[in-house]
Amino acid sequence: MLQDAHYGTLSAIVVNVIWGLSFVAARIALSTLTPVLLAMIRFSIASILFAPIIIKNLRHRYIPTLRDASEFALLGFLSISVYFPLQYTGVKYTGAGIAPS
Repeated sequence: MLQDAHYGTLSAIVVNVIWGLSFVAARIALSTLTPVLLAMIRFSIASILFAPIIIKNLRHRYIPTLRDASEFALLGFLSISVYFPLQYTGVKYTGAGIAPS
């Protein structure tokens, strides 16, 4: 079994590899999709994957406060509607090797 320090290091490496490969995958997908459509597909898949967690929290009667819900809405709007379409537009016009820089 990995020690906590090694587990943290390994986790950080895995996250960085996945993050870096997301630009390459986006570049490939952008050969057939628009940046907005790619962002929509990405978050549709994420919504499906996170739905069981949300349903479990609702069954345990965890209802977010109004403040939490408004922060979730703001962050969701900024990440889905602003950040990812802009990121994918950048990848489309600059390439996967330059965009993360």
